[in-house]
Formats: sequence, C-alpha cells, structure tokens
Amino acid sequence: MAPFFLQGVTLCGSKMTKKPHRLTTIIILLLVVATAGATVLADAADLSLQTDTETPTVAPSTPTVHSTAHIAVLIGDAVIPVGDKAVSEVFVSIRDFEPGVLAVKLDISFDPEIIQVADADRDPSNGTQISPATFFVSSQKVDLNQVDNAMGKISLALSEQGGDPVQRTESWRKVAAITWLAEEEGKSVVSIDRTTQFITSEEQLLEPDETNDGVVFSRAPGAIAGIVELQGKGNHENVLVSASLASARVDRTQADATGRFRIATSHGEGFYTLVATAPGYLSAESDRPIKVTVGTVTEVSKAILLGGDVNNDNCVDIRDLSYIAWRFESYEAEADINRDGQVDILDLSLTAGNFGQCGPTSWEVFNGRD
Repeated sequence: MAPFFLQGVTLCGSKMTKKPHRLTTIIILLLVVATAGATVLADAADLSLQTDTETPTVAPSTPTVHSTAHIAVLIGDAVIPVGDKAVSEVFVSIRDFEPGVLAVKLDISFDPEIIQVADADRDPSNGTQISPATFFVSSQKVDLNQVDNAMGKISLALSEQGGDPVQRTESWRKVAAITWLAEEEGKSVVSIDRTTQFITSEEQLLEPDETNDGVVFSRAPGAIAGIVELQGKGNHENVLVSASLASARVDRTQADATGRFRIATSHGEGFYTLVATAPGYLSAESDRPIKVTVGTVTEVSKAILLGGDVNNDNCVDIRDLSYIAWRFESYEAEADINRDGQVDILDLSLTAGNFGQCGPTSWEVFNGRD
C-alpha cells in the first residue's frame, strides 16, 4: 500500500492516472510544514535542556600586577684578608607593586670552606645570626634568623605587623648586613636561592623578578716591606716598625739584624702610616700615606733612625749629651748609643751631630716617587 500522500495516484507503465492536481499540492505543502515543525521542536528541546543545566562557574583570576611592577634582590661584594672580617649588605628594591609586600623570606648560600658568618649578637644560646635591618618601617617582626656555617646557609624572614604593605622603595632598601670571617684564600659566591619569596597582602607567594648575587674574596693580607737602619750601628735589630690605619688597630713587627722588616696589614686595604722606633733613637714616620692592596706587598725606601736620644723623649738635647759625658768610657748600656759595648767618642759624636732634632723625623718612603 502506498504512503498516504501518494494514495490516489496509479502508476502503470508509462501512463499515470491523476486525481485532481489541487489535492496533490496540498499534501506536499502539509509534508513540508510537518518537517519544518519537527525541526523547530527539536531545536526548542535542545534549548530547554541547555536552560535547565547549571551555568558554568569561572575561577577568580589572580590580582593583576601593574606592568611596571618589579621586585629585585642584591647582595654586595666584600674583600677580606685571611683571618679578618668584612661586611656585605643585602638590599631589596620594590617598584610599583600592588597589592604590596607584607613579608620577606631570604635564603642565601655561601662556600663555608672559604668564609664563615660571624654571630651578629654574640649570643651562642640562639645560634649564629646576621644583622637584620628595618625593612618594614611601620612595625617589623623578625620571624626567622638562622645561619648554618657547616652547610653554608642563611635564612632570614621579616614581616610587617602593622598591616602597612610595601608597594615601592626609594631605590634599594637594606634588609640585612652579614659579617664574614675569612677562613682561607679563595672566592665565594654569595647566592640568592630560588626559595627566596615575598608574601603579598593577599597571601600570594612570589619569587623576585631579578637577583644579583654577591662575591666575597678572601685574600692574603697586604704587607709593607722595607729596611730601617740605626745610625752608627752594624746591627739593626730591636727596631719596632708599626703601620696604622685611621680608626683601626695598629699592626707591628720587629726588624731583623739587617734592618729588614715585613709587616702584615691585617685591617685590609687602605692608606697606612708607617712609624719606626728604637731605644736611644729618634722615631721616623712616613712622609705620606702608603696605599696597601690586599694580596700585594708594597716595598718602601730605607729609613735611617738618628741616634742620641738617651732618655727616650724623642728629642736630642743637652740632657742627652750630659748623660753620655758623665758616663764616658763606662759600659752603661743607656749611654752606649751604638751598642758597641763602651761609651766613647763615637757615642758623643753621634749625639752632638743630631743635637736639637726631635722625632718623628721624615721617612721618605718612596724617595720622591709617586
């Protein structure tokens, strides 16, 4: 049986018997409308299903950081004579950072065979520590301050307790100072570990955008070498030579029998004043500062100390001459200026030749050379 919309149409060979044309047209139109209606209903059903499903949620985005925001860490360099101390400082720079930094955790590594950290507070009960600076101006708390000299590790954590985050610093702001002890000659990189973090006011953990490691050089102390002779003597030992740096301790050494000396400048690089003294002689002082560089020896010109200062007041005067004259041809050591075992005309002549002079006399350390 033919479908309902072909009933009334008979096919026979090449001939076809037709019902009225209008009926056929109406049937075809009804078929088109039905098909279109089914499509519309299917689309409506799909739309209904989408409406009934739960609306997808979008995860909140992290706070937007300004395009010019920047956090950097820098460690300064240092040069230390072996056996001495020097300080390098740690700085942080924050630029246009929102929402701001409320805490800093620094992890630093160094070579413990070359350098060690000197305890900042000298209190062994709380371990070895470095010196934190005031990074958070409002209200700062030191949450962690620990040094492991065996492993070569430093950890420092600072936080802002007043709720005032740091969004920018004027140039570099100091975070800490580290006092190093030089163990042996060499070079140690002082590196900023990748575990260094900055915590924002929204509790984000951020790594610095830029790190600048420091270098600590441990070198043999600088030295000054030269010759000091005693006027009128063949043996020049017992001459005390000292080198002093402004606001620093004084380094001293004794010259040998030939007058040769070498004095280690343990306070490091700088400009030193050299002084030589001996009993019975006027002192001599360098006529200019002597520049000393760590790891080098600066050779200076020979100095001759003038004799005749019997009473060691650093002047040769009538009291010295009288003392020697009264002990002429004796064996008194104080009056025996040239230490030849007898007070004689040589001692008187030496003293008379320097009469009226006072020390310190000028020691031309470079003989006019720059």
